[in-house]
Order: sequence, then structure tokens, then C-alpha cells
Amino acid sequence: KRENGGNEVLKRIYEELGISKNITGHFHESAGRAHDLKGVAVEEGLFSPELFYNASCLDRLMAGIVSVDGPKAAYENVDLRKYFR
Repeated sequence: KRENGGNEVLKRIYEELGISKNITGHFHESAGRAHDLKGVAVEEGLFSPELFYNASCLDRLMAGIVSVDGPKAAYENVDLRKYFR
């Protein structure tokens, strides 16, 4: 699926609390993807003031690295299959 699988209640909590970044590992179909608070995709490697990133799905050997530069963050997907074959 390509539509947002997120939780609308959690989105409202992020908005109310001013949370602009979250790194998780949850939905298999969303692993390796990121978006801003409006649900707009954030490109890999691009520093963004908002970053909601689903970094991992370890049963598919997917992980991620997050870099922070002041108020902005960027992500890089890591395919662990290269290291565990």
C-alpha cells in the first residue's frame, strides 16, 4: 500500500505537543520511508525540519541511520542483507 498507515490520534498529539521528529520501526510495508507532519514524503538524505521515519523492519533486514544538524534531520536506509548473506 502507498497510503499513510499512520494513526490520526497520534498525529494530533504530535501537533499539540510540537513534536516534529519521530523514528520508529513498525509497519513492514512502510519501512524505509519518511514523511513530514502533513504526510508529504521526505526524500532520503534530505535534511528536513520535520521527519517521521520508519527506519526498520528487521525480519526483512532493513534498518536506518538518522543524522541531525541543528533543528533538521535526515535519514539513510541500510540494507542489512548485504552484510548477512
